[in-house]
Amino acid sequence: MSLGTFVTIAIVAAFVLAAVAWVCQVYQYPRFYSFAESDFPAFHDSHCLIVGLIVGLPLLAAPIASGYVAVISREPIAWVALALGLVGHGITFLHSAGCHAALNSAWNREVIDQLLASNLWRSIAWSLQAVLSLWLLRR
Repeated sequence: MSLGTFVTIAIVAAFVLAAVAWVCQVYQYPRFYSFAESDFPAFHDSHCLIVGLIVGLPLLAAPIASGYVAVISREPIAWVALALGLVGHGITFLHSAGCHAALNSAWNREVIDQLLASNLWRSIAWSLQAVLSLWLLRR
């Protein structure tokens, strides 16, 4: 595969991750507040399943493709894009996953607040990664 193919994979993966993160930020996570505690576990389970199916492959593809592009191209922008993607992944696996695990057992306003706050940073990181990766394709 060519470098351009890997850049394209990195772009698509970053845009999918950013788009899903922004949908969660402005629509889905705020809806978490409106559920009755008794109805929340089923809703949260379906949310995690659907979002997991959508972002599973991009979560795997993004760091692989971005890492390959950074190493092969040696472009500073590619390294910044990789770092931004890794920030998004770090937030996902080190913080957001724990929030979702806590929400599996019960509705909790404080955890939802933390999830919204951390997801904003994840949304920004993946959005910037997507823009920088797109810029690399133009080069």
